Amino acid sequence: MTELEKKADEIKEARKEPETAAASKEVGDKPKETSGIEQFHTDVERMEKANIKKEELLNQEEKLVSARMLSGRAEAGQTAVEKTQDEKDQETADAMVKNFQ
Repeated sequence: MTELEKKADEIKEARKEPETAAASKEVGDKPKETSGIEQFHTDVERMEKANIKKEELLNQEEKLVSARMLSGRAEAGQTAVEKTQDEKDQETADAMVKNFQ
């Protein structure tokens, strides 16, 4: 017996009303069991759709996080400020002067 069949049986048993000997032979009981199973299948389909949607959202989030990591953003969400050529030249000049002293 598969897991789904076990769950269906559990739901069916939970939804059953106490039966008498006469009531169990009536035809009216069968649709109640079917509706419980149908409800179970509907619930399973809804959960599967939700799981698929959640998986898609997780994949999108993974792509965004990896793109953020590859773009060089810091963990705080700030990007590194690139220095201008003048600033680089000034640092080089300062380092040269420091080395000669």
